[in-house]
Amino acid sequence: RDVKSLKISNKRKFVFLGRYERRKGIEELSNVIKTLNLISSNVEFHFIGDIPNTKRIKSDNVYYHGLIQNTVQVINLLDEMDVLICPSYSEGMPNVILESMARGLAIITTDVGATSLLVDDEVGWLIDVNNLKLELTKSIIAVSNINNLELLEKKKTSIYRINKKYNWNLIIKNLINLITK
Repeated sequence: RDVKSLKISNKRKFVFLGRYERRKGIEELSNVIKTLNLISSNVEFHFIGDIPNTKRIKSDNVYYHGLIQNTVQVINLLDEMDVLICPSYSEGMPNVILESMARGLAIITTDVGATSLLVDDEVGWLIDVNNLKLELTKSIIAVSNINNLELLEKKKTSIYRINKKYNWNLIIKNLINLITK
């Protein structure tokens, strides 16, 4: 995605993208959202994935898009968001973070697996998994209060970082060089 196409609205738009699974931290995220005062708030929360109806929050600021298998639809939805929330208890190197950074999203994620290789304060918020609810709350509030230019810089840096370090052509070139040696 071209950084020139990035935009910031007055509402901060958060997205969770993934399956409903205990280790993904979605229950903690839902509990945090419920504790925040969302009435006339400047935040929206979007969920992409098969979240059971019984686990959905009923609020004007929370949207459930269901399981979307069409890549273009997912990309179009991500392009409308500001921040990916990935509150997992366990990860490797999550594709969802790589893909969201490539679309220009800032990231809130737990410091598990290889997430610290992808996320730092230049692109988002790396939070302590051992204090998940408090850390999620603090980072969501921080995003809500961040000025537009600062958020835009984080979003731009996400794209630059992916292009510089995780570009497929670069990875292949490095792999070929490694194999050749």
